[in-house]
Amino acid sequence: MRMILNKSSEIPAPPDTNLQIYNTRKFKTITLCALLRQPLKRETATHMAMLPGVLERGSATYDTAARITSHMEQMYGGVMNVQIIKKGEYQLLQFYLEVLDRNRLFEEGLDFLREIIQNPLVEDGGFKAEYVEREKEALRNVIRGRVNNKAEYAKLRCLEEMCRNEPFGIYGDGYEEDLAEITPRSLYKFYRKIVDSPMQCIVIGNVSEPALGKLSGLLDRQGGCRSNASGIPDPAESVRPKHDSIRVTERMDTVQGKICIGLRPCSDVSLPPKVPAPPDYYKLLLMNEVLGGGGNSKLYLNAREKKSLCYYINSFVYRQKSIVMIQSGVDKENFEKIEGAVARALEELQSGQISHNELELAKAGLLKTFMAMRDYPASLINFIAMQSLAGSHDSLESAEAKIEALSARDVREAAESLYIDTIFILANRS
Repeated sequence: MRMILNKSSEIPAPPDTNLQIYNTRKFKTITLCALLRQPLKRETATHMAMLPGVLERGSATYDTAARITSHMEQMYGGVMNVQIIKKGEYQLLQFYLEVLDRNRLFEEGLDFLREIIQNPLVEDGGFKAEYVEREKEALRNVIRGRVNNKAEYAKLRCLEEMCRNEPFGIYGDGYEEDLAEITPRSLYKFYRKIVDSPMQCIVIGNVSEPALGKLSGLLDRQGGCRSNASGIPDPAESVRPKHDSIRVTERMDTVQGKICIGLRPCSDVSLPPKVPAPPDYYKLLLMNEVLGGGGNSKLYLNAREKKSLCYYINSFVYRQKSIVMIQSGVDKENFEKIEGAVARALEELQSGQISHNELELAKAGLLKTFMAMRDYPASLINFIAMQSLAGSHDSLESAEAKIEALSARDVREAAESLYIDTIFILANRS
């Protein structure tokens, strides 16, 4: 196990660092995040999605959710939760702990977290049947409820079509048809297997040496933080070569139409695209900001403000796949106009039509986002985790410096590597 204890404003995240401590007095809390990482697979995605709800319902010592909640209240309102997070082509089982800035509470919280992770409530060789059935119903409702948020649904469907036969196209919250085959014993067996998976631990706060010693000891007792590199697939392996754009239209009862356009990197028709190395990520990020990432972007100013073609339009980057997603809410008569606006904006960037003002406003928007991360432990944790997944050594400061140094030429190069891969339209039935 390798540990980084950091007392400066820098936040290093070498990919082989498994326990990272950002020691600071800035916050009134101490926050810990433990991440168990699993490659996204169709056959295990639903099992992973079931685990947070089951683990939060009870452990061997605290056998009901009420007792877990009561214990956290006794720790002066501490927060503990378990989540599944889809990042790139992985599912992360996240154990999150936040307590007041008192090392006694932090040490007590470590004992409690170890109880939740290592001693779940088990009956007859499996998780408690009642809890598994309740979580099945809860997850079923989540899956069925995807269609309720039409913008989110359209985005997920676009990714599903765009990344069909790739791990990134798998739903991180699972599939309803898989629920029937999951039993208390099969789910517990699966959990015991993944508990020994690679783990990354991140701690932010004013942590004492005794508390750090207890944290290291706790991790050692449960198997330690193993190498993050073990068993992790290369995202570039699943990115397919350039092809004609896919167009999918789906109809349902919806007042406002949705269109999502996915851009994918590819430098040559005959060669498979390559996921940009960490430095190239910042070029892509800045290019996205100029394209549609902010209120001063080409798409927002032209399609939304000047021509009123849509109710909203924005774009964002999926870092682990270097995919740029554009999403917009439109009336049905404007679907093709939005497609044209996106194609023209991309062509402008590819031909170097980037003004000094556009570049500087985009940089300012990105830097503001990076600066804001310093004020929230959860944002810092997400930054560190994403850097580790990307194999990047960049701190916040070095990331900001790289963004500052980017030029219009860098934006152009990032745009030149992209093409329109998939267009997904969600339209009204009428």
